Amino acid sequence: MTVLTSVDPQIDVIHSMDDDDLFCFVINSGEFEGVTFTYQDIDIKENESGEANLEFNYVILNNMNNIELNENFENKVGNFLIGIMENSLREKIKEE
Repeated sequence: MTVLTSVDPQIDVIHSMDDDDLFCFVINSGEFEGVTFTYQDIDIKENESGEANLEFNYVILNNMNNIELNENFENKVGNFLIGIMENSLREKIKEE
């Protein structure tokens, strides 16, 4: 298991190199402290007006404080995912 640098200081990124090669995310502070999740399906679809819509599903692996996961949680994991994607794009541009 490896802890990686995160785009959000409130979220630790853990990469398990077991058979499942799983990335999971642990919220280490703030409103949702103690929640561990992973993304399942991630898709970008273009709508009729040509705008891109990000669609994703996540799985809660642990909610040790039994926190109610509301719309604020979905916004947090969505914004985190966008940060990961932006960071990845920046890294690819640097490599070229």
